[in-house]
Amino acid sequence: MRRLILLFCFMMVSFSLYAFDFPAPGGRITASFGSIDRGQFNTGIDIQTDNVFASEAGEVLYYGPDFVAVAHDDSILTLYSQLAVSEDISRDNQIRKGQNLGRTKGGILHFEMYDLKMDRFINPLLMTERIKKSELPQVKGISFEGGNLSVYMAGKGLLGLYQVQVSVDGQVVSTLGFRTIQRKGDLLLLDSGAFEYGTLYGREGAFTFPGIQLNPGENSVDIIVTDFYGKKVVFHGRITV
Repeated sequence: MRRLILLFCFMMVSFSLYAFDFPAPGGRITASFGSIDRGQFNTGIDIQTDNVFASEAGEVLYYGPDFVAVAHDDSILTLYSQLAVSEDISRDNQIRKGQNLGRTKGGILHFEMYDLKMDRFINPLLMTERIKKSELPQVKGISFEGGNLSVYMAGKGLLGLYQVQVSVDGQVVSTLGFRTIQRKGDLLLLDSGAFEYGTLYGREGAFTFPGIQLNPGENSVDIIVTDFYGKKVVFHGRITV
């Protein structure tokens, strides 16, 4: 049902970037974007909270007994589930920023953000939270299959805002991450016309680099991860093809 809703809404809004509010002020994140639970990739975040508020003004596209989808003027959908929906929602399709959407069922809100233009989920923290200094992720390992190189990372408070560079036998073969992001205090200013989408959609857990060519035999692979503040971590690995 949710997938049908997303497809139905695909052409309804246009793209720009601006800040969304956290839907559960004071709530505690219990599952991060990209985390794996029972083999399933978490396409949103789970928040321990009671009351749920609209992250941004928009139009209600769907509401049900436990799910609300709201479209915004920037091609973004916000999706709220595990929710006892307020009766006010059924009487008005227009939602105000900060409007109460209801109370959670069992105390946990599942909150997702979906970019209709790019047809993919976004890490909600990149759109709602100020980017704070945090420890660099650890590169836990790399794998190679079918021309795709995957870099697995782990760390506390990962928001996915990193530049990840891949070198094979000393030659840079691919870079994914931010280029046109500027800092103003702790806030991010994103150039929506030029920045790399890998920045916005990077997730805790893995970055995947398609189209990597490795030579038969053993290849020396170096991964350099740079955070928003310029700190770096280097991982040296070997892959045999």
